[in-house]
Amino acid sequence: MSGSNPLGFTRIHPSGNERTVHNGELVIFRHRGDVQIGVLQAVSPKKFKVATSVNRVMDISRDPIVLYTDIRVRDLSEMLEVRRGIEELAGSFDLEEVWEVLKDDPAVFTPEDIGELYWGEPGSPEQRAAMQLHLSRRCLYFSERDNGFMSRTSEQVRDITDKQARQLAAETEREDFDRWLSDDARKDRETLTNRQKRWFSHLRQYVIHGDEYAGIEQARNLMKGMATFSGGDPQRSAFDVMIRKGVWDEDEHLDLLRYEIPTDFKDEVLEYAASLQPSVEGREDLTGLPILSIDDASTQDIDDALSAERTSDGYRIGVHITDVADLVPRNSVLDLAARERMSSLYLPDRHVPMLPSTLSQDHCALLEGESRCAISFLFSLSADFELVETRIAPSVIVNRARLSYEEANRMLGTVEQPCAEILQILNQAVDSFYQRRIDQGAVDLERSVVSIKVDDRKRIRIKHRDTSTRSEHIVSELMILANRTAAACLNDHGIPAIYRTQAETDLTDLEQSDHDAVWRFKVLRRMKPLELSLKSSPHATLGVDTYCQITSPIRRYADLVLQRQLRAALSSAPPVYDADDMMDELSALERSRILNKIQARREWYWLLKHLEQQKDIHIRAIVLETRERNVLVEFPEYDSRMAVKVGGSPSPGEEIVLSPVAIDPWSGTLRLRQIADHS
Repeated sequence: MSGSNPLGFTRIHPSGNERTVHNGELVIFRHRGDVQIGVLQAVSPKKFKVATSVNRVMDISRDPIVLYTDIRVRDLSEMLEVRRGIEELAGSFDLEEVWEVLKDDPAVFTPEDIGELYWGEPGSPEQRAAMQLHLSRRCLYFSERDNGFMSRTSEQVRDITDKQARQLAAETEREDFDRWLSDDARKDRETLTNRQKRWFSHLRQYVIHGDEYAGIEQARNLMKGMATFSGGDPQRSAFDVMIRKGVWDEDEHLDLLRYEIPTDFKDEVLEYAASLQPSVEGREDLTGLPILSIDDASTQDIDDALSAERTSDGYRIGVHITDVADLVPRNSVLDLAARERMSSLYLPDRHVPMLPSTLSQDHCALLEGESRCAISFLFSLSADFELVETRIAPSVIVNRARLSYEEANRMLGTVEQPCAEILQILNQAVDSFYQRRIDQGAVDLERSVVSIKVDDRKRIRIKHRDTSTRSEHIVSELMILANRTAAACLNDHGIPAIYRTQAETDLTDLEQSDHDAVWRFKVLRRMKPLELSLKSSPHATLGVDTYCQITSPIRRYADLVLQRQLRAALSSAPPVYDADDMMDELSALERSRILNKIQARREWYWLLKHLEQQKDIHIRAIVLETRERNVLVEFPEYDSRMAVKVGGSPSPGEEIVLSPVAIDPWSGTLRLRQIADHS
C-alpha cells in the first residue's frame, strides 16, 4: 500500500523534539482491557477528554494512550467515518510473511518497524494507526512486550491457531444447536454431538430443579439463543422445549424427577421377585374361615382381609394381613429397592408401587380364591361383643370374596347374600370397639374423601367417598384394633418398634360450631402434633394406650419393618432390628413426608386442570376463619382449603360462591373472586 491519504483526514506534524497535542486529534488508548480509538476534545497537562461516540466522553490520563495518530478530524461524525476505515484496515492485515522473517529474532519491534516490513515503506498515519490497532488486539503472530511487540514462537502460533479453531468449532456447534432447538420439526436427539447433548441435559435439569440447579448459569446462557415463551419464564420456556422435542408431554410429573423417585425396578430386582416362593411350614391353616376383603373397587394391592364366625359362647373375628416379610428378606435387592421408595404412591395419573407388581398385585395380594400366607389377628368375643381373648398367628388363608365398599354396604342390608352374616357380625363388633375408644377420649373427625383419577386419555374424574358408611367404619375400626394389638405385643416382648403417639387434646373450652367443617378445622388446629417414637405412649386421638402401623406392608415400608419384628416376637426369635437399626428406620421415614408432599401437589395439579376445563364454573366454599386480609375457606366438593380475598367479613360457617379468575396448573396458581349472586 502507498503512503497516500485515501481517507481524507488532516495530519498534524510535531515541531522539534517535543510532541504537540491538538484538540481533534485521534488517539489510540487502552480502556478496560480493550484498545479503542477516540478524538481529543480537551487537553490539559494531566488529563485529556476523549470522545468515542456522540454520547460517550471520558477523562483519561496520558498513560493509557498508546499512539497519537497525527490524524485530526473536524467533528465526531468525521471521527466515526475515519475510525471505521482504520478498523477495516486493521482487520485486513495478514502478518504471516513478516512473522516468518522475524520469528527467530528475539528483539522487540515497534509497530512502525513491523509496518515498514509489511508495506515496504514507513506507511501513512492511518496505516500506522491500523497496524497499532491490529497488533494490540491479540495478534496471532506478535505479543506485546516492553512498549513494543515480539515475535511468537512457532509452537505458540500453532497453539493459538488450534485454540481459535476450537473456538470457531464451538461457536458453529452452538449455532447449530440453537437452530435445532428452534426447529420444532426436528426431534432427532441422536444427531446431536456429545457437547450438544450435555447442553440439552443442562436445560432438562434446569426444568427439573429450577433456581436450585447447580448449572443454572449454563442453562440460562443456553436460553439466550431461544425465543422466550410462557410469559417470560425461562424455566417454563425450557419445559416447552422438552415437550416440543418429545422428551416429555405437557403433564410430565416433574416432582418424581426432582426428588429422584424411582418409578421402575431394575432387572435384577424383578428377577429376584419372580423367583420367590412362600413358606407355609409352621403356619396355622385358616383356609376354612369365611374371609372377605373390603377395598376401593380399583384397589389391586389388597393387603388386608376380614373374617367373622359364630362360636359356642360368642364370636371370633379375624384381621388377616398379608405376610410380605415372608417373601422379602431384609437387605435383599428387593428389600433395598422397597426401602429406597419407602411407600407406594397413588397419584391421580399413575401408581408407583413400593414392590414389583408380581408381588404387590399377585403373590402378596390377597386375591379372591387364592391361597396366601398371612399374619392373622384373631379376637374371641363374648355374646355381647366384649373382647375376651386375642391371638396372633402366622397363617395360610383364602380370600373368599373381594368386595368394594359399595358392595359391602348393600350386603349389610340383606340376609340372602353369602357374605351378609359375616358383615353383620363385624358391623356389631366394631360398634363395641368404637364406643370403647370414644369412652377413652378418642376424637372422631369424619369427613368425605375426594379422589382424583386420570385415565389414559387424560379424562379427569373426581370421586367422593363417604368415610362414615358402615363398610368404611368396619375396615377402619378393625385396622385400628390390629395395629394397637401389634403395638402391645411388640411392647410386651421388649422388641424395638416405631410407635405413633399423640398427646391428649383439651377441647373443653373449644367453642362449638353449627357447621361440621368449621368444627373439624378448629379441632385439628387444637390437636397436638403426631409423634413417631421408639417408646410406646398413648395415641389420645385414637383413644388407645399404644399404637403402631403394621396393616399395609405391601405399600408402606415401615409396616414391613414392624411385620418382621412381629414375626420375631411370635417365634421367640431375636428381633430383626435392634434399637439402633430402628432409629435408622425412624429417620428414613422423613422421606415419607416428601412422598406426601408429592402426592398433594399432584392432586392439586390435576384439580386445577379439571377446573381449567370447566366453563363458567362456580365453586361452593365454607368460610373456616376470617383473617385480616383474607378468609380461609374449604371446598367441600374438592376436599381442599385455601386463603382467598373476598368482599366484606363473612363469618365462619358461612357459605360463599367463588369463580376462578386465573388458573395455572404449572405454577399451582388458583385465583378466585367472590360471586355476589349465588344463583
